[in-house]
Amino acid sequence: MKIATTRFGVLEVPEQALITLPCGLIGFGHVTRLVIVDQEDAGWFRWWQAVAHPETAFVTIDPSRLVEAYALEGVDADLRALGAGDASSRMVVSLVSLPHG
Repeated sequence: MKIATTRFGVLEVPEQALITLPCGLIGFGHVTRLVIVDQEDAGWFRWWQAVAHPETAFVTIDPSRLVEAYALEGVDADLRALGAGDASSRMVVSLVSLPHG
């Protein structure tokens, strides 16, 4: 599948690499399908590019990189309700926000 982006140009992505969030991201309910874009010089950071919105991409980080004992607790019922499946199919990320200046 080809995805046009304003930041990365045209990406060639296999269908199985798509991430689907049925309810979208909080504040971005229209963004329901994303793809991870890795860049060699990004260190711990990764981009999540919106499939249907070429101008929309988010910088993310695995929170366990910053907090050694990071763990989600008490969310099992919510994950089941979302159809998240077993732990091997889950990914926890935090969106990164940098204040202007």
